[in-house]
Amino acid sequence: MLDVDATDDETHGHQQLAFFHGYYDEHCYLPLLVFAQAEGEGEQELIGALLRPGNVHGGHRAMALIKAMITRLGQAFPECVIELRADSALARPEVYEGCEKLAILYAISLPCYSAK
Repeated sequence: MLDVDATDDETHGHQQLAFFHGYYDEHCYLPLLVFAQAEGEGEQELIGALLRPGNVHGGHRAMALIKAMITRLGQAFPECVIELRADSALARPEVYEGCEKLAILYAISLPCYSAK
C-alpha cells in the first residue's frame, strides 16, 4: 500500500521558493510524501519525497512521483500487488488516468464542500 500526501513545512525568513499558502495560512514549502506499508501491517516507511514550492496545488507533479515509485517497486517486487491511497488533493484526472494506465488499484478521497 502506498500512501501519498502533501504536507506543509512552515518556513521562517526568506527561503527560496517558500511562498504563502492560503489553505495553511502560512509561508511554507509543500512537499509531497510517499509512504509504503506491506499488506497493511507494521509501520509505514517513507520511500519518496518531492520538495515543492509553497504555492502549488497539493496534487502538483504527484503523478510523476507516483509513476517513478511504481516503476521502481515493480522492478524490485514483480509479484507484488501495489495499491495507492491518497487524499482529495490527488483527486485529479491525470492521477486517475495514470493509475489506470499503470494498472494499479487506487482509492482517492473526494473533496467535500458544504453549501452555505
